[in-house]
Amino acid sequence: MVTHKAKASLAAALLTLAALPAQAQDWTGAYIGAGASSHSGTNTDFFNGALATGFQNPDNRSGSMKSIHAGYRYQVENVVYGVELSRASGRLEMETVPGNHISGTTTALAKIGYATDNILLSMGVGYFEGKLVPNCVASCGTADISGLALSIGADYAFESGMTVGAAIIRRENRKGAYSLLSGDHVNKGTDTALELRVGYNF
Repeated sequence: MVTHKAKASLAAALLTLAALPAQAQDWTGAYIGAGASSHSGTNTDFFNGALATGFQNPDNRSGSMKSIHAGYRYQVENVVYGVELSRASGRLEMETVPGNHISGTTTALAKIGYATDNILLSMGVGYFEGKLVPNCVASCGTADISGLALSIGADYAFESGMTVGAAIIRRENRKGAYSLLSGDHVNKGTDTALELRVGYNF
């Protein structure tokens, strides 16, 4: 779960990065990296347009994931443009039905940021797809979820090309139909993640 303490820790980390000695940094180029994230969100199931019954609905969803990412940035003065593709895997479970989980997501983001020496502040907007696995997978199938993805974050670059950073990522699943059920039975939800990441700029 993304707590107030976690957000305060992110703010403290950004202030620490800002206090580090600065060297001129050109963010243009390709990059790769990996991350770990803590998630909290909601899960809502609908049947024929109404809330499904028989279990707690809506419900909360939480868990953790590990990810890899790759992208490209282009810097013009202090403004940095870029694109990024990431793949995350883990287990985001419903609070009252732990077996119901999201097993992974793929996210594509268009990003824009502001660079000041070795620090890059950025935000992104894009699209994600994922896989939801319910308890009744044998009779319900899985659900392909997808929707809007938003991000805001900060990265710090070392002279070696290594980077460390953190980001808050918001995903909104608009509509995911279970593969073995009627199309009138769909899932919607939200997911907010706090991600810590490392990377390398080529």
